[in-house]
Order: sequence, then structure tokens, then C-alpha cells
Amino acid sequence: MKKAVTFLFILFWIIMAFSPHDRIVWLAENIIFLFAFPLVIYLDKKYRFSNTTFLMLFIFGIFHIIGSYFTYNDVPFFTFEIFGEKRNYYDRFVHFLFGLLVYPAFFEIYYHQKFTKKTSFLIAFLFIMTISSFYEIAEWLLIEITHSNGQGSYLITQGDEWDSQKDMICAATGALLSYLVVSAVLQNNTSETNRFS
Repeated sequence: MKKAVTFLFILFWIIMAFSPHDRIVWLAENIIFLFAFPLVIYLDKKYRFSNTTFLMLFIFGIFHIIGSYFTYNDVPFFTFEIFGEKRNYYDRFVHFLFGLLVYPAFFEIYYHQKFTKKTSFLIAFLFIMTISSFYEIAEWLLIEITHSNGQGSYLITQGDEWDSQKDMICAATGALLSYLVVSAVLQNNTSETNRFS
């Protein structure tokens, strides 16, 4: 199953690499892909992610690729108004998915190393928040460097000065929801060695 998922993911990435809406933004966003993809493959070989966790990682990757193709500000069907704020919410949605879909992988890495469930839950959450904060900083630096016309800040915040903090809250919310699901799965699982299936 994992080989098929990996093949389809690479194929999807190649297709979406043709004629993105903004090539500079696409390149900046895909620096993450070039680092994360081989890292996921390596970690899977080392820790043997469950099929569900492996699939969740690649589902998140697909949503990121879509965002890099259209640019996160211009993904269709995600522009609407909430609490008086009209913007494209795809960025917030993907940050939520980051917490929701990537959290189980961090949990499995530490749980496989014989950490307690509580410790594994905590470390996984801290990793999600740390990566979220570093991503916000890296995204800002890359866009500012590649867009010298002064429009870089608007591209990543859509004019919201609290955009980074809200993105991190979305990631935290997704991670907490994922924690509840993973905890419930483990509680119903009678075998300590059988993580998720």
C-alpha cells in the first residue's frame, strides 16, 4: 500500500508542477517538499509508520501541493467571510490539517521508542507547535526575499497582522483533535504493539 501511495503522490506532484499560478511562490513552497518527502520515507523505514499514519502524511502533502500550485491566497472555493473577516481560508485549513494529520506520525515515533503514551502525546504536540512557528518565520523570510516589490507581507498574511498566530492556533486545534482520536484508538486497542491499522 505504501508504495502505491508514494507513486501516486509523486505523480500528482509532477502534474501540479506544470504551469503553477506563481512560479516563485511554487518554488518557495516546494523547498519544504524537497526536504520533507525524503525525510518521511526515511522515518517510515526506521519507525515503520502504520498504514493509516503514512496515508495521512501524504494526504497532507497533497493539500500543500494544491496550495503551492494556486498560491494559498487564491485556491478556489475558499474565499468567504467569517466574523467580518473576508479572506481565502485555505491557508488556515491546511494549518489545521498539519496538526490533525501529522501529529500521529510524531506520536508513533516516540511511542515506538518505548516512551509512555503521555510523554509521546506531549512531545508530538510540542513538535507540531515548534514546526508551525519555524514555518511561519521561514515562510515570511522566503517571501520577503523573493518578492522585493514590498508585496511579500500581504501574500502571506492577506493583510492580517495576527495571521501567524491564528495559523498556529489552527495547527494546535488540529493536533488536539488528533490527540483525542489517537487516544481513543489506543484505549480501544488491546495490543500495545499494534498502533493503528
